[in-house]
Amino acid sequence: MKRAKSGLRLSVGLLASTIVFAVINYLDFSRSEFISDGWYFHGFPFTFYRHGGFAHEHEYVWLGLLADLVITVGFGIAIGWLWKKIFERCSSQM
Repeated sequence: MKRAKSGLRLSVGLLASTIVFAVINYLDFSRSEFISDGWYFHGFPFTFYRHGGFAHEHEYVWLGLLADLVITVGFGIAIGWLWKKIFERCSSQM
């Protein structure tokens, strides 16, 4: 039973962090900028996509995408761990 609750907390933490970073990145992508020969960098906290220039090139920054994925998973695990610690403390005081 305890393991199932930990798995649920971890799943909720991962889902919450994924939603938060997805919304932030959506807002980042929906910025309206226009520079005829400039580069646009997208991604939070690291750049994972850029486009622009005279030839209007597109490029994925794979290292930035991997770093964003690691941070999202780490943030989700931290949410699950924090949730576990809060509920352990609350249940021990009752």
